[in-house]
Amino acid sequence: MHLLGRSNRWLPAGLDKRLPHLAVEPGEEPVPAAAGAPAGLPGAGSVVHGFVRTDEGEPVPDAVLTLVSPGGGRIDRVESLADGSSILSAPASGAYLPAATAGVHDPWVRHIMIGDDPLVHDVTLTDLGVTR
Repeated sequence: MHLLGRSNRWLPAGLDKRLPHLAVEPGEEPVPAAAGAPAGLPGAGSVVHGFVRTDEGEPVPDAVLTLVSPGGGRIDRVESLADGSSILSAPASGAYLPAATAGVHDPWVRHIMIGDDPLVHDVTLTDLGVTR
């Protein structure tokens, strides 16, 4: 290995595409590009945007929003801004689970369907221990 140096880690592109990509540590799940759109270009996915608010309509800044794939892998993670706004990126249309957590509020999770157009989805958080 010492004699080959950097060439030791070289893998032909064609072979790299055919081999499975495995991750030992948990993290963001690799997702395929949307059909018909090259990866990294606009239109290759969609977004979920909206506001995080309390039952009283007050914005919840610094809420952590996570978009989870049907397989359970984390796709995107953001914190809401001072006005409660947030934008999560989805790699392709389909079913996803957005989840939100914030300090003194109950966790929030829903099932959503994302299409080719941006989806507006607001989150309403309740205080811990408050029943509906």
